[in-house]
Amino acid sequence: MVEQVRNVILNWTLKLEEEGIVGEGMTFTAQEAHSAQGTPQAVNNFYGPVHNPQIQQSNATAVQVHSQHQIDSEAISTFVELLASKIQDLQLSSDQESELRAEVETISSQLSSPKPKSTILRECARSIRSILEKAGGTLVASLLTDQLSKMPF
Repeated sequence: MVEQVRNVILNWTLKLEEEGIVGEGMTFTAQEAHSAQGTPQAVNNFYGPVHNPQIQQSNATAVQVHSQHQIDSEAISTFVELLASKIQDLQLSSDQESELRAEVETISSQLSSPKPKSTILRECARSIRSILEKAGGTLVASLLTDQLSKMPF
C-alpha cells in the first residue's frame, strides 16, 4: 500500500513537472499554484473485486461501450445434453468422469434457475474445457471442445 501511494505521488509530481510546475525549495510561485489547481488528480481505490468497470480519466475523446452477454440457455442446454451423452466415449479416468458429471449437473442446475449465474456457468465451462483437453486427444473430446468454444458464456 505504501508503495502504491508513493507511485501515485511520484506520477502526480512528474505530471506537474511536465506542465512546468516544479516548486523551488518547497515553495510555488503564484502562477505554479494556479496551474496546479487545474491539473486533474484522480485516485481510484478498489478494496475488492471489480467487475465490468466503466472508468475514464483525463480523456475527452474516449468512448465507452459496455455489453452484457445474454445467456443462451437453449444452446448451453443442447451442449450439456450432447456432452452427457458422450461422456462414456471420452475414455476418462474415474476422477475426471466424476468431475465432468459434477460440472454438467452444476450447469443443469444453473439453467433451471430463474436467474442463472453467468460466472458459475463460465467457470464450469473452463473446468469442462480443462477436462476435455486432458482426455487424450480423442476425436469426441476435440469436437466437444470446439463446440464449447462457441458457447455464449
